[in-house]
Amino acid sequence: MEYEFDHLSQKQVYDDMVMAVDSNEEDWCRMHDIVITNGQILEYTGHGLTILDVGFAQARNPLNTTFHYFEIQIIDPGENCYIAIGLTQKDYPKNRHPGWDEGSIAYHADDGKIFIGSGVGEDFGPRCQKGDILGCGISFANYVNRCFSQEMVPTLVLEGLKCQKVVFILQWVC
Repeated sequence: MEYEFDHLSQKQVYDDMVMAVDSNEEDWCRMHDIVITNGQILEYTGHGLTILDVGFAQARNPLNTTFHYFEIQIIDPGENCYIAIGLTQKDYPKNRHPGWDEGSIAYHADDGKIFIGSGVGEDFGPRCQKGDILGCGISFANYVNRCFSQEMVPTLVLEGLKCQKVVFILQWVC
């Protein structure tokens, strides 16, 4: 990740890079078929028998101009790597992958597609596997530019802040 320092002080940039990490159940607003182990590992506990058997974890606090990025590492992809990372509205259905319904956007690790409020995805990146790191962030208007390798440019409204870009960062094991 590269930062442009043109109008930010070193302290602002440092504070920006050292963001809070959701690390226990109190930091999560809603969870479904997910448990937290070892402090920071989200583990799926569902059966995975149907398309609606989805594990869901939604952070208590929305992304904002200070905390605008998060990432996950795939420790165990399961049989089909049905893992998605993205942004949803606060009341998003717990039994639907992010990106499938209106008010959400997500990258799906199993097929490398981006879903923007629809069950039909567009090719975006690679299929993921064990060890891969997926990141999701937003870039706000009148805020420092970021240089990323892959960008999507929809407009979403999150907690009243108009977002210019939703950015997905993919680092995969070769």
